[in-house]
Amino acid sequence: MQQYDIIVAGAGPGGSTFVRCLADTDLRIALIDKATFPRDKICGDAIPGTAIRVGRRRSRDYWDGLPALNPLRRTRGFSPSGTILDVEYVNDGYTCPRLDFDQYLLEQALTYPRLDTHFGTKLKNLVRENGQNIATLSDGTQLSAPLIIGADGAHSVVAKKLTDTKMDRNHYCAAVRTYYRGLTDIKDDRMMFYFLDGFLPGYFWIFPLKDGLFNVGFGMLSRQVSERKIDLRDSLDRIVAESPQVKSHFAHAEQVGKNEGFGLPLGSRTVPRSGDGFMLVGDAAGLIDPFTGEGIGNAMMSAEMAAAVARECLASGRLDAKSLRAYDTAVTKKMGFDFKMKHLGQRILADRPWLINGLMRLASGNRLAHWALKKVV
Repeated sequence: MQQYDIIVAGAGPGGSTFVRCLADTDLRIALIDKATFPRDKICGDAIPGTAIRVGRRRSRDYWDGLPALNPLRRTRGFSPSGTILDVEYVNDGYTCPRLDFDQYLLEQALTYPRLDTHFGTKLKNLVRENGQNIATLSDGTQLSAPLIIGADGAHSVVAKKLTDTKMDRNHYCAAVRTYYRGLTDIKDDRMMFYFLDGFLPGYFWIFPLKDGLFNVGFGMLSRQVSERKIDLRDSLDRIVAESPQVKSHFAHAEQVGKNEGFGLPLGSRTVPRSGDGFMLVGDAAGLIDPFTGEGIGNAMMSAEMAAAVARECLASGRLDAKSLRAYDTAVTKKMGFDFKMKHLGQRILADRPWLINGLMRLASGNRLAHWALKKVV
């Protein structure tokens, strides 16, 4: 059995950021992931300014080696009635294919000298015995560490083994995305959001990437998808082909790849994010924005907070639930109120296209309302 100070399950933005945040320590860390890298991740490819700032806190030139990062300046939103609202960003925003973004973050983590990687093998079992987390991988390897970080996504094995959290469709979003080339009348520094009748609460998006590629997708609250028996993949194709607000952009477009689906555990409920010898970050901790569905920035911020707590608790030798609760407190302080307000907004606007129409008309003609919306975006 291989002994470590920390096992990190998941080498996406949360796991890689966690490792990178401990670059100045001599801790022995194991990083495991079921995938081999580089690998794609089904996502909208939107990278918020919060994620960029986490990297820049490591070094000012942190992102200089990622040319695929596409800076954005504004968002254009369309209400169900067709009202158009343009919003310039207060905070910086970007897009980047997850194939490139996640690989770049992993490469930063791999500079850590005391890191062992176990890629292409699944976390098959996890038990906690005598103050140690014993992880068994699908290739038969066994790892042991007093602390494990669950950064293994929406279907986290760590969360399933160490907490009793269950999926709740009221706090879960389902989405589907694909790629297109050749869209017309779309600026490469502008994200496009469409709130469409029959597909609320949720939205259709067009996000520009570099080199003329566009991430195109559609997502809704899982409960609504289930109750209405909505086929997301089919709905995405119908929106592209038939929606009056959308179809003109796709008149000469070519689809690249297929429609692929993914799930998002929303941060609209309180779930255990730590306990004896473990912390959960990112999607594994249910830290998806309840209104926008954004999760990369929250994954990286939570990983940064988890690394700070891990540093202190390992130094003191106290990895009990009470000590690690400092992480939950930090996450709640940073994200809790924002999540509550956005969940409230989601509930108020659900199935009320008339209200979305009115609010967007108000924001388009009212400076104060427009300023408030800029803060949300």
